[in-house]
Amino acid sequence: MELKEMFQRYYENSLIHKAAGTCDYERSKMNRILKLLNELSLYDSGQIDKNVLNRIISALKLKCSNKTINKLVLILKQSFRFNEIDFEYLQQFSKLREGKRRFNIIEHDELKAIMNHVVKLDSSIGNNLLYQVMVMLMLETGIRANELINIEIKNIDIERHCILLTTTKTKKERFIFFTSLSEYFITLMLNHGPVRKQLLFNSLKCREALACDLKYLIDKLKKELDISMLHAHMFRHTFATLSYNNGMDIFILKELLGHENIATTQIYTHITQNKLQAAYSKTFGSINQGIDTESLGITKQN
Repeated sequence: MELKEMFQRYYENSLIHKAAGTCDYERSKMNRILKLLNELSLYDSGQIDKNVLNRIISALKLKCSNKTINKLVLILKQSFRFNEIDFEYLQQFSKLREGKRRFNIIEHDELKAIMNHVVKLDSSIGNNLLYQVMVMLMLETGIRANELINIEIKNIDIERHCILLTTTKTKKERFIFFTSLSEYFITLMLNHGPVRKQLLFNSLKCREALACDLKYLIDKLKKELDISMLHAHMFRHTFATLSYNNGMDIFILKELLGHENIATTQIYTHITQNKLQAAYSKTFGSINQGIDTESLGITKQN
């Protein structure tokens, strides 16, 4: 079977069973691996054997991290399996070792700067009001980018300060909640400007907002506030970390974030524990500095 046809059939099946964001993600990975295969003069699934697969991995290592390679190989595996193409070596191929997963959060000072900047924007100018609602909801709910741009007006309950999300990564509906600050901007948005039909964010230059519009907004914030690192998912990580640090039950946090597995939510507890240990070591390291511990046979720890 031609590789292009193989990927296309898998993608068409994904469109039926998976969320739009997941399909877009898989499509980008398919295009990337297909481009590499074509560069290696590989156009048919029958051309790929054990030696060829190892050659593909070697070529990818020159351009990608092990984490990215694992994702690309996974798409290849799933496409072969879906099309019932037998390739035992590929299906048994072990993941390459990845570095520890890092979660970056927005630091306290940067978070304050973002909030102050957004609140002070003139809501009557351009798309400022739309940006204000987007940023406040990301900060207050930990919502995913694709879930944000697909919020339906009919699912917003202003009085109860909640929104029902129907387009989610897991395809399971869930509620998110917001404060009176977000309520102010959402109400302003619904009562002013162009008439909105279905989606809350459907008035950006007379069209629906897209993920690239959200990226543009965040890049703009990053530049204006001179923040070294900022992307949409950092708002989600920050929301989760702050919620847990302030005593939110981890099972409640799991539901708010829309995680299928509690283990995913527990990643944020590990971040907190690492920070606690680092703070502890810094404090007691300075207290013990200058004390002759070697005579006691105690080895200093960093």
